[in-house]
Amino acid sequence: MLKPEFYPHPVSDVTLKQTHTSYVLLAGEFAYKVRKAVRFPFIDCSTVSRRMILCRQEVELNRRLSPDIYLGVVAIDRIAEGFVLGQNGDNHTGAVEFAVKMRRLPENQRLDLRILHGTAAVAEIEQIANIIRKFHVHAPRTNAWAYGAAASIWQLTIDNLIEVERLSRRQSIFAKIAQVEAYNRHFIASHWDLFNRRARDGHVREGHGDLRADAIYLTADGIRIVDCLEFDERLRYVDLANEVAFLAMDIDRLGRPDLSHKLIAHFMDDPDLPVLVSFYKSYRATVRAKVELLRAQQNDYDAAGRQASMSSAERLLDLALKYAAPPRSLLIVCGLSGSGKSTLARALSERLGGLTILNSDVVRKRLAGITATTSAAADFNRGIYSPEFTARVYDSLAEEANRLLKAGQGLILDATFGSRNQRHKLIDKMKGTGIEPLFVECQAAPAVIIERLRQREQQPTRISDANVAVYQAQLEQFETLDEILPAWHEVVDTDRDLNETANQIERRIYKRQYSTFRPGR
Repeated sequence: MLKPEFYPHPVSDVTLKQTHTSYVLLAGEFAYKVRKAVRFPFIDCSTVSRRMILCRQEVELNRRLSPDIYLGVVAIDRIAEGFVLGQNGDNHTGAVEFAVKMRRLPENQRLDLRILHGTAAVAEIEQIANIIRKFHVHAPRTNAWAYGAAASIWQLTIDNLIEVERLSRRQSIFAKIAQVEAYNRHFIASHWDLFNRRARDGHVREGHGDLRADAIYLTADGIRIVDCLEFDERLRYVDLANEVAFLAMDIDRLGRPDLSHKLIAHFMDDPDLPVLVSFYKSYRATVRAKVELLRAQQNDYDAAGRQASMSSAERLLDLALKYAAPPRSLLIVCGLSGSGKSTLARALSERLGGLTILNSDVVRKRLAGITATTSAAADFNRGIYSPEFTARVYDSLAEEANRLLKAGQGLILDATFGSRNQRHKLIDKMKGTGIEPLFVECQAAPAVIIERLRQREQQPTRISDANVAVYQAQLEQFETLDEILPAWHEVVDTDRDLNETANQIERRIYKRQYSTFRPGR
């Protein structure tokens, strides 16, 4: 097949490309894809009959997005002089091999190369997004629960990590896998209900499954998307967030996070998608690392190619870890004593991967030189709760927040922030961090707050000294957050289910992360 005379159509030269599972021969106006006789835990190409089935599936499934590109399956027969390319392999049982015949697409119009050469346009990314959206709207969802429920996502993710670990040969890779695994386990466990709801509500469909930048061509005749994942229906059934995240991750890898964010921004009408994108980006980077590790062990690559694949796997795992980091956000969970601030702050920290919490009660007692659970109860505005001491507490909170944000961390401030002056000083201090704060104002019915405070007084290890009298005094002096920009302010009713409230804030955080993106962030 490397010889031009092998083909029954004009061919001047033949170019060979390969993946871990296939050889692709570019010959004249056409391309021929031949499966390698390999078997991996996720695909079996070990027999001619299996390769014939995979060829047929590839043509059928890829015609959904590019019907004019996938021309059919052709047989390769043995003759006395050697081998010959047949015309049609659909019903051929005596062939020694099979190939998918495709119309050849212009290599210089491949999305990954266009990105690397700086010629990919935002408008083209938006066109791709429209194609993905329309494709998913009409895609089947018969097996959405079987493949998209939380238990299935858990199994798929852990199985992938096991395969990566099995293929690894470097201690540095083992360490990265352990960190990715810890993140995956935590994220899936804390978003179990969300995964299940997405599967039930029709967001999981039989999509492309392998949406890389090198599978998209920006031709003069329009956009063509090829090379879908044909060998496993389970891996092809994906949440729309998963499908989008794969391409977004690949665009990030190519050095254009601005285009990646433009892609994701196209789907912001789905409030849960921004929450899931970083998880699925991390998962997809790990999948691609696995592919590179497979290549690094195949003998039909030379030593330099195998070494390049190993290095690429490490870089992809670094990318997976980058996505696993908590969002670099500043949340100010504020409100009156007993309004549920600390409970919500802990829930958000857990949900967001362990964001640091700076609690004003803890800081106050540290400045006073006493343990957090030591009572320092006093009348309102007395003792360590005097206006002067309180000013020290809020200055300390602002200084520590500024330090942590500049170090690249995200954090939660858990404090009343009952005066405009306290809030103004914090915002002024944060100007050099490049982070826009989000004030999460906790509110609850007075009767609920009073009952919470009375119950808290019975807890011997409580940190807060606030009681009903303090709450009533705060109520009179609390200055409304009317000076805070609406984009920086979210009011939550803590009488509601805590999980629903945390969901509300999490969506807001991740949506802001993509809608306020600037290059270099």
